[in-house]
Amino acid sequence: MHPVRARVGPGERRTSQIERAPAPPPREPREITITEGVTVRDLAEKLDVRAKEVLKILLDRGIFASINQALDTATATSLAEAFNGIVKVLTFEEDVVQEVAREEKPEISNPVRRS
Repeated sequence: MHPVRARVGPGERRTSQIERAPAPPPREPREITITEGVTVRDLAEKLDVRAKEVLKILLDRGIFASINQALDTATATSLAEAFNGIVKVLTFEEDVVQEVAREEKPEISNPVRRS
């Protein structure tokens, strides 16, 4: 017999000694915009959670993924909703149009004067 701990008899239960960790407080809703093929890392950054928490939810759902793996839109949306995220999906075409519009904006902050 172990000198520090007594053995549990046949009528006693061990589960009464186990304490459960308190549940984390609910997160505030967070609006995020994702593109098609968002990676696990990018999704975690946008949701402001650790990537390993996102991977844990994926494993609980039976999906084996790495931190650099791209997710389909439906999976990314359901993952974000699990972390209380409100998702807006941006298609690849919309993303390209927005990038081109940002690049074509003229810079007004430094006007050049000619004499």
